[in-house]
Amino acid sequence: MKKETVFIPIIIGNCAPFRLIVRENDKWHPTLEELNYRAYDYVKLHRMSTYLDVGISPFSLGIGFDGSLILPAIEKYRNFEIAADTFNEVLTYLMFGGIYSESITPSDITPGRLSTDSYFTQLSSGKGRNSSFHSAIRTKHVGTMDVISLLDVQKITVKDFTTAYSEGKNVFKKLGNISPSILLNGISHFVKHEYSDGLISLWTCVEQVIAEIWTRRILDDCTNQKINGRKQFLEDNRTWTIAAKIEVLYQRKIITSRIYSELNISRKARNLLIHSGASPQKRTILNTLTVLFQIYSLLLSNYKKSTLLKSTLDKILKNYNSDIYPKNKVLENVSHYLHIPPIPGDSGWGDKSYEVIDELKLAPLDKIIP
Repeated sequence: MKKETVFIPIIIGNCAPFRLIVRENDKWHPTLEELNYRAYDYVKLHRMSTYLDVGISPFSLGIGFDGSLILPAIEKYRNFEIAADTFNEVLTYLMFGGIYSESITPSDITPGRLSTDSYFTQLSSGKGRNSSFHSAIRTKHVGTMDVISLLDVQKITVKDFTTAYSEGKNVFKKLGNISPSILLNGISHFVKHEYSDGLISLWTCVEQVIAEIWTRRILDDCTNQKINGRKQFLEDNRTWTIAAKIEVLYQRKIITSRIYSELNISRKARNLLIHSGASPQKRTILNTLTVLFQIYSLLLSNYKKSTLLKSTLDKILKNYNSDIYPKNKVLENVSHYLHIPPIPGDSGWGDKSYEVIDELKLAPLDKIIP
């Protein structure tokens, strides 16, 4: 008699970019024809690849072959915010270990079930772009524009994945009381050109790391002093605003003049956004991100080196989405083309008739509008 399969309820999180997490003997080389006819190995996309110890014993966080992150559906993780924070903590550790990811948002978190043979199923496609994509490729209901993503997808070995997690976690924990989810959200907003949200999140991270340095270098100095009330005075955030703390850290030569200047530019931009609704420019949020990682580097190097995390920052910048009209208009590394049906005006339209509404027709301008 065949043994009945037992399923365990799970919470699934999906992020960008899409990549496969492969075991040593895994093969994934679908042909273009197999993708066009949806004849690829969809079953493998349902299989688990490894499990991580993330401090929730006796449970673990699972990693699917398709890159999905999976938590047990215990009461705690049935809250979208808590589940997202847990997923993003893992992704932040991975980023500090060398594997870049954007944050997982509640819209990309879905319910599912996991068999005791370690195959999982998504029970709803979710409302987010990432969760919908993963649901589509697993069920072979994926569209023509998306299925090509399975052709030359990035592959990360389980060994590299777990090593990056472990190394990144060790680095990040040395930063102290820093929120991984807020940091990853800020970075994700930046790479997607969502500058206002990005500045708010990244400036929050700046305030967190300045508070950490303030505790280590200013407050802790008071521990052995016999001046009544001094430590309590220095702990008063109403007196010691972020601007005042930055000033003291500069005077104490804990931060450089360049970092000091960039911090004040970012602080003013954040204040303008909050109080006047003035949207920040790309340069402002880029400088905020850069100076944040410089301060992280100082903290990790005992205030001796501000470029310790340059490789991590470079990886983030490499994933920055291109502008609407990128300067380089030449398509590079194009290996496959897809026919796009013509519209009126295209060379392939021919002399066929089409609807024209006179009041919508455009007329040439007398001068060019900048």
